[in-house]
Amino acid sequence: MKWRRGLAVLCGMGAVLSACGTAAGGPQATGEQAQAVVGVYPDPDYAPDAADLQAVPYGYAGQGAFFSVQCRVRALTEEEQAFQVQQKQADLAQFEQLQQEYPARGYQAMIEKTADEIHVLREAETVYVTEVTGAFIGDGQPESDTVQYEIANGDETYIAAAAALDAPVWVSLLNTADGAYSQGVLLPCKDGYEVTVRCGERQDHFALEKE
Repeated sequence: MKWRRGLAVLCGMGAVLSACGTAAGGPQATGEQAQAVVGVYPDPDYAPDAADLQAVPYGYAGQGAFFSVQCRVRALTEEEQAFQVQQKQADLAQFEQLQQEYPARGYQAMIEKTADEIHVLREAETVYVTEVTGAFIGDGQPESDTVQYEIANGDETYIAAAAALDAPVWVSLLNTADGAYSQGVLLPCKDGYEVTVRCGERQDHFALEKE
């Protein structure tokens, strides 16, 4: 499926599964050149391909002159899935508190959406995650604390975003098999990908080989 492209810059501090190196949003100025954002935001019409789900787990890795990148597609453990539910329950409690304190601001839609997500995540037989991690391996100190990266196969770009250079996970995207819960693309199972990474004046382009 060709993902829509919208201009924005994603950033975040990154923490495994509970947060990630990117956060979807509208156009923002960050000091880095804006780039197309692909595959890292919910799409109501998206559901992972059944053939890709059958291939889970799989992954890719590669490195260039300045960066190394790994991509993993796997199923969450029961503990990780329960943690996601707990995080959503904490969000729900916060929205309910805000609704009580500021009823005119209309948090009801967020309350209903989060409650639905809790139900889906709790009842899902399997929750899948696409994780992208990277590290600076070059000499010297990078000129920027933000990286922009694109993961593509031929002419098709599947993931394009930005992340904090030191984020332990550049992006973490959850999906259920039926698409009822989706944070973005489940990276398809292919023979390999190419990745482009930019950080300040440094740029890498190299292959991600299937492991």
